Amino acid sequence: TAAEARLAARNFRLRIAADLDPPAFNSANPLLPDTDDDFPNQLPKALRGTDLKIDIPQFDQGENGRRGIIRLFWNGEPKAATPITFPVEMTLPASATGSEGEYELKYIAIIAGNDTSSLPLVVNIDTTAPNNNRPGEQVGLPAEVEANGITREYLDINGKVVVTVPATYLDAKIDDEVILMFGPSIPLAKEVGR
Repeated sequence: TAAEARLAARNFRLRIAADLDPPAFNSANPLLPDTDDDFPNQLPKALRGTDLKIDIPQFDQGENGRRGIIRLFWNGEPKAATPITFPVEMTLPASATGSEGEYELKYIAIIAGNDTSSLPLVVNIDTTAPNNNRPGEQVGLPAEVEANGITREYLDINGKVVVTVPATYLDAKIDDEVILMFGPSIPLAKEVGR
């Protein structure tokens, strides 16, 4: 009956009016695992400035899977649109992720004239290298090596050169790597340790 149809449409509008689950980065281009000492949802450096696959979680489309569209937004700006046919994978364009900052990724489902927004996924892009992109402090060497350099005699007696890396630097983070290079100049130096 017409009353049942109106009731079903009303109930659908109430269900779809609830916030939808946030979008997710596809396993082909995942975010970094969260750490206790940094902002969550960090975009890896290698993925900045590339097209990114975004998954839209399945949601209720009402009786008979009503047709509609999904629009993807990055900081409030529309970036893509597609018809709703699950599974839904959208593309966040490369131009969206080139700059440092905190960004909000969300989508809006438009079904039967009703717009419903997803919960946002806040994505962080950090383009500043550790130590504010400055070289670290000079490493410490044994006094004999400082005075005479690394000699065959020193290596015969000690077997190795112990290098002391300063323990702290600005904005140190979990999983940072300190790379030790040795050579006559920066371009000719070779990695000797991490």
